Amino acid sequence: NKIEEDLKYRTKVGEKLLFIIDKCEDTDKASLTGLLFKSFLEKKIDYDQFITGTNIIEKTPLPDLMFFIENDVEELELDNGGSEFVSYGLMEIRVTKPNIKVGDEKYYGDKYIPSDNEILADRLEITDFEIVASISWIGQILRENLCKE
Repeated sequence: NKIEEDLKYRTKVGEKLLFIIDKCEDTDKASLTGLLFKSFLEKKIDYDQFITGTNIIEKTPLPDLMFFIENDVEELELDNGGSEFVSYGLMEIRVTKPNIKVGDEKYYGDKYIPSDNEILADRLEITDFEIVASISWIGQILRENLCKE
């Protein structure tokens, strides 16, 4: 175990943990940080995942964080809470592959000459296109290590 063997590394990790816990705004967030540190010590996550996770714990409002951890939400519409989880780093934006059909050119008459962009917009039909918030890699790690099933 690197923490046991390397004094310099152990000091770095210990100081970082104290700094992180000191920044926690309440005991619940400190407790979550402790659970994540336990996962790091048990080698379920690496140091970078621990640091990234603690940053998210720090910046996410506790009610939102607890909702995310305790509920098995894999995808959300952006206007249904997904955008907040994206801003915290718990979710990321995913775009589904659209179905694009190009139609025939339209006749606009003799008096109006549309721009190339207008012509293209009139010819394109885009369907089956969604933008959703999906759980991020760090969101999955936090849920796996902090959920008290």
